[in-house]
Amino acid sequence: MSIADLLLVDDDFVFRTRLKQALVQRGIPTREAETLADVRRCVESKTPSHAVVDLRLRGESGLSVDELDQTDVLPLSHIEWEHINRVLIECGGNVTKAAKILGLHRRSLQRKLKKKGDVTLFTHRVRKPEISGK
Repeated sequence: MSIADLLLVDDDFVFRTRLKQALVQRGIPTREAETLADVRRCVESKTPSHAVVDLRLRGESGLSVDELDQTDVLPLSHIEWEHINRVLIECGGNVTKAAKILGLHRRSLQRKLKKKGDVTLFTHRVRKPEISGK
């Protein structure tokens, strides 16, 4: 899937900024909006090819972003999970290192992984070879 222009809508400044940085680093052109008024201004200038919308904006519902009904809207949790997976893979499954890169406490990341379910890909341990003949 090729993303020509992504609109990121979230009222959490730190999360939105960090996610935008991660997406841009991966070559995805990203614009951001904090409120529905910001979304309307962004859509007036250029309709994005895709959008990631926080459905619980402060005082507003992300569901009311009706101007974006022609685009593929991915849930924020899906993008977050993909980003966590990518970082975990880059860290070789090291949760502590991944948490540091993501700006999370190690336990918070472990809780997210446990909540998501199957994380065997990232938590497997390599066994040391057994020494025979003893």
